Amino acid sequence: MNDVWGKTYIDYHFVPHQEAKKQLVEQCCLKAEQVFVTGIPVHPSFYQHKEQCEKPYILIAGGNSGLGNLKTLLNQLVREHNQYHYKVLCGNNNKLYDWILSLDHDQIEPIAYTSCRQQMNRYYDEAAAIITKPGGITITEVLEKSLPVFILSALPGQEEINIQYLKSKHLIYELNVHQAIEQQLSQVLNNKVEQSKWMKRLLQYHQEKEDSINNCLISIMEKQNHPFIRSYKKSAPM
Repeated sequence: MNDVWGKTYIDYHFVPHQEAKKQLVEQCCLKAEQVFVTGIPVHPSFYQHKEQCEKPYILIAGGNSGLGNLKTLLNQLVREHNQYHYKVLCGNNNKLYDWILSLDHDQIEPIAYTSCRQQMNRYYDEAAAIITKPGGITITEVLEKSLPVFILSALPGQEEINIQYLKSKHLIYELNVHQAIEQQLSQVLNNKVEQSKWMKRLLQYHQEKEDSINNCLISIMEKQNHPFIRSYKKSAPM
């Protein structure tokens, strides 16, 4: 929970996890009924799951903001014998896109900006894992897709808060760019025992959510006898 989160004169809070709810209740003297653990909402398309492709790749995200050690990471991968294919989401970072093309490496592929959620969903479905920064939206989307997450770096502020929480739940793996990257990836992706443990931790994380934001809003409006609810009940088929 960061310092700019509004805490007063607010009737209800929708928070990402139980720790945030506990903090608001204990430190801000809010009632538990005012705080709903819903997780960060994602577009419905990300709830759709498909079979992983025959040759899954590693997705690398964060290029739009110049992911901290991204070039160091890619240079390290160029020096390694690659067992994985890599797709790098460059966003609007044309310099990064052109630089990756200049590497002329058949296992590292730049992907230009896409605003299509369905296309992003396909990237997630086809990937074996993702390397990214700990931004709230991206992390929420990929955890919803049950995609193993490797973190390269975090920006000061909210991303540092995010990474501390994710590490406490053992939901992410931190990469060291000064060590063999593929060895670090394979230690997780080729380890069925670790994959099983991670899936159990992920399931526990999802089970902490109390309900969806939609259902929470409907519940609140029903308690307040909101005009929308009255109108809906009148128009609903018997």
